[in-house]
Amino acid sequence: RMDAKGYLRLCTRQQTVRLMGNVISPEVAALAEEFGSPMFTELARRPELQPEARQVADAVLSAANEALRAPDRLRDLISKLGAPSPDVRARAMAGLKDTGRAGVLALIEALGDDARAELHPYVRAALVHIGHDAVGPLVGVVEGAEPKLRAQAIRLLGRMEARETAVYLLRPYVSEASDPAVREAAGAGLKRLLGHLPNRGQAVALLRARAESYFHGEQAIRAGADGKVESWHWDEEKGCPVSRRDPPEDAARTRAARLAAEAFALAPGNPAIRRLYPMTVLDQAACDTGRGKPLAPDHAAVREAERLGVRTVEAVLAEAVETDHVAAATAAARILGRLGTADELLDGR
Repeated sequence: RMDAKGYLRLCTRQQTVRLMGNVISPEVAALAEEFGSPMFTELARRPELQPEARQVADAVLSAANEALRAPDRLRDLISKLGAPSPDVRARAMAGLKDTGRAGVLALIEALGDDARAELHPYVRAALVHIGHDAVGPLVGVVEGAEPKLRAQAIRLLGRMEARETAVYLLRPYVSEASDPAVREAAGAGLKRLLGHLPNRGQAVALLRARAESYFHGEQAIRAGADGKVESWHWDEEKGCPVSRRDPPEDAARTRAARLAAEAFALAPGNPAIRRLYPMTVLDQAACDTGRGKPLAPDHAAVREAERLGVRTVEAVLAEAVETDHVAAATAAARILGRLGTADELLDGR
């Protein structure tokens, strides 16, 4: 068996380049499996073996990563979740957990595939086993997937006792527009997470309070090692949950806008929510576009604010100025500048 130094003595600069140019080849990925990832990590730290050691380590570990998350491998692991042998099932579940986000997304895809319905109980068990890393993607599913998949995601969040997600189950539970299966799942989830079922008024109040808390920077958000926060939403075009990583203050804007939109869907006539909803949406849109850059007149946030009427946009401007939300205030002022004030419109000017 070749030791680390022996391997590097045989690895010329040209071979290193070849490895780096074929980082997803099975040959390179097999090196990590044979010698173990820790060995290559250690090689990259050895000054006397540089620069080849770091180049080889990066190539091998990158190849191993790609091979670990290869779609065919993930599909094979998911198929083995239903194997007769408990050992095979356990290895498959462990293998999926090791793949992180890729495994979670593959499991969610399988959960939405009726052709693999016989595997769904095992898929659900695997997502519960993965735990925290599956919570964000499941919250994304709740936002907009088709009803059958949404209902399953909601039930899983309840089983995982992810209390922080209860706020995302409020609208599915109290909205008359909810699919019956989604509403039933949301009720079961809320009862498990909150211990009771809120009525419509309580749900609206909870959504408004949490949206305001995020919007005003009062809700703590834990950032990752890179100083950013991961947020998940449903991508209709891709048909799957997708994520974005933002600084905590921008992640708070994203969450505020989502929750305010859900509150507005339940109580569009509530004056406070009628202001909060377009204010959070304009604030998020303005920050996404870039501070100081005007939103295009056909931007979805601008169209939505205009749909609510000049009086509402004036109220948004006043509250945004009062609460020092400059981006939202600027966006509202530009809309009013283009449309004219309410008095001008009423006077026919």
